[in-house]
Amino acid sequence: LGVLQTLVALIPASVPGASQVAVDARVLAFTAAVSLLTGILFGLVPALNTAGAAPGEALKEGARAASAGTGRRALGGLLAAQVALTIVPLLGAGLLLKSFRHLMDQDPGFRRERVLTFYLELPSGKYDRDGVRSFTGSLVERLRGMPGVAAAGATTELPMTGTENLEAMVVEGRPKAEPGKEVFVDYRQVTPGLFATLGIPLRGGRTFAESDGPENQKVAVVNESLARVHWPGEDPVGRRLNVEDEWLTVVGVVGDVRHSGLQSAARGTVYRPHAQSPHRDIFLAVRALGDPTALAPAVRAAVRALDPDQPIDRLRTMEQVITDSVSGRRFNLVLLGLFAGLALALSAIGVYGLTSYAAGQRLREIGLRLALGATRGDILRLVLGQSLRMTALGAGLGTLVALGAARVLSSLLFGVRATDPATFVAVVGFLLLVAFTASALPGLRATRIDPAVALRDE
Repeated sequence: LGVLQTLVALIPASVPGASQVAVDARVLAFTAAVSLLTGILFGLVPALNTAGAAPGEALKEGARAASAGTGRRALGGLLAAQVALTIVPLLGAGLLLKSFRHLMDQDPGFRRERVLTFYLELPSGKYDRDGVRSFTGSLVERLRGMPGVAAAGATTELPMTGTENLEAMVVEGRPKAEPGKEVFVDYRQVTPGLFATLGIPLRGGRTFAESDGPENQKVAVVNESLARVHWPGEDPVGRRLNVEDEWLTVVGVVGDVRHSGLQSAARGTVYRPHAQSPHRDIFLAVRALGDPTALAPAVRAAVRALDPDQPIDRLRTMEQVITDSVSGRRFNLVLLGLFAGLALALSAIGVYGLTSYAAGQRLREIGLRLALGATRGDILRLVLGQSLRMTALGAGLGTLVALGAARVLSSLLFGVRATDPATFVAVVGFLLLVAFTASALPGLRATRIDPAVALRDE
C-alpha cells in the first residue's frame, strides 16, 4: 500500500484515471496465483530429479558429487539468465537518469526562481474587449504595487506549459508563401513588465511600454531565433511583419524561451502587447523579493478587490511549473528505477545463494585443500570463481540484449544516445561490484572452515 501511494503521487495529472488507481482484489489474487505457480514449477524439477534417483545409487559418494555438480550447473545457468535480465532494466534506468539530469540542466531562457504564477479566465458575458483590457491592466498594477513584489506581468501562454498558439506570419518585402508552405510562429500577447518579471533578456530595441495601447502603432517584439532566420545579419527593429491580417512593427528582440518544454528547442516567437489584442485567458506572473508562496493571500485579495466572483486557478511557483512539465519523464524514471532495483536485489540474492550452495557442496574439498596447505586466498578464489564467471557471462549476454532493447527508449531520452558507452560501462561495473560483494560473504565464511571439522562431518 505504501508503494502504491508513492506511485500514485508521482503519476502525472495528465494520465487519465490516475486518481482512481487503487489495490484491486483481482490483481492481488492474480499475483498470488502467479507467485504460487512459479514456486511450484521451479520446485518441481529438482523434486522430480530427486524422486527418480535409485536409493542405492544416491548413497554412493560419486553419485552425490555428480548430483551436486549438476545442481551447481543448473543454478549457475539460472543465475546467468537472471543477471542478463537484470542488465536491461538497470541500463534503462541509467539512461533515463542521465537523460533527466541533462534535461534539467537546460536553460529555459528565463529566471525561474522567486516567481508566483496563476491563471484567470474572464467570462465573456461579463467582460468585453475593453473590459478585459481594463481588468488585466488594473490587476497588473495592483500586483506590482504589493509589498514584497519586484515585478508583475501577464501573458496569454505561460512558458513550460507545453502550449503554443501557432499563427501564419508574412514578412514585409518577402513573397507570400504558397498554401501549405506558410511560416508559422508562436504568437503570444503580453503586458509591459512581463519580460522583466520572467527575466527574459532584451537583446535589442525595447520591450513594450504603457504607451503601446490600442490607438497607437501596432508593435511586436520577436525572439532571437525568428530574427536570425528572417533578418540574418540585419537589425530587425523597424521591420514589419503580418500576423492575423495585422501589420506589426518590430520594436525589440528578446532572448529565446523554451515555451513548449525543456526538451524542445525555441520556436520563432512573436510577442504582441496585450492592450492591442486582449484575451480573456491570461496567466499572471509575480516576481517576489523573497518567498513567492508568501504572496498567495495578497494575490487572491488583489483579484477579489477587482472582482469578488473571479476564481483563481493553477496557483503555483515557476519552479513548480517546470517540475510539472517534466513529471512524465520523472515518473518513467522512478518506475523503471523501481523495477531495476528489484531486479538487482534478486540478482544479488541469486549470487549469494549460488555461492553459499557451491561452498556447502564442496565442504570436503575445501577441508582437504586447507589440510594440504591451501591458503585462505586460494579458498576464496575457489568459492568465488563459479559465481563470478556466471555473473560475467550473464552481464555479457544482458549487454547484448540491452543494446537492442535500449533503442526502444530512444523516444524517451534527451541529449543521450540509447547506446551511451559511459552508461553501459557504469551499469555493468556496478552490477559486477554488487555480485562480487554478494559472493564475498559466503566466500569469506568458507575460508574460516576448520579442516578437521569439515573432514569429520563428511
